[in-house]
Amino acid sequence: MDTAAGLIGFKFNVDRTKAMELGLSESDVAGSVLLALSGSSQVTPTYWLDYTTGVQYLVNVRVPERQTTTLSELRSIPLSASKPGTGNGQVLDNVTDVTRISSQPIYTHYNVIPVVDVYGGVGGRDLGGVLSDIRPIVAQAQKTAPQGVSIVLRGQASTMSSSFLGLGIGMLVRSSIYCSW
Repeated sequence: MDTAAGLIGFKFNVDRTKAMELGLSESDVAGSVLLALSGSSQVTPTYWLDYTTGVQYLVNVRVPERQTTTLSELRSIPLSASKPGTGNGQVLDNVTDVTRISSQPIYTHYNVIPVVDVYGGVGGRDLGGVLSDIRPIVAQAQKTAPQGVSIVLRGQASTMSSSFLGLGIGMLVRSSIYCSW
């Protein structure tokens, strides 16, 4: 969520004493949350080998986003301990207190230029459709941006656009060569 003061988030404070009594460490709690929200590739990368083609595929298991949309759903994330047989059957709410926090946006650098990254999820939609919705917004924002500020689309959107441009040029060159024969 976004406000004028910054970003609104949630801070989960682990009660270490309670967690220890249940056989969990703070690392176990953090690892369980990371596993549920980011997936197994962040915690323990696992690969599946297709023996027919010899290609390895990264297998990522995580909780579907639609099951973690409310605070009560986040609080019910199951926890597991690094030591088998301990901490089983516990959920995040049993060992944490949650508070709302306000924080500054994340500032990063791109080629030593300070940038503010704005992330957009495309869940359930094709990237091209989302990109066609975003381009007019970016164009409008660019018109009202202060002098010296530029707005650039990066990430999968720019990769897709450059790939399609290269594919189109390749098809034109190929067809012009074919027609000249």
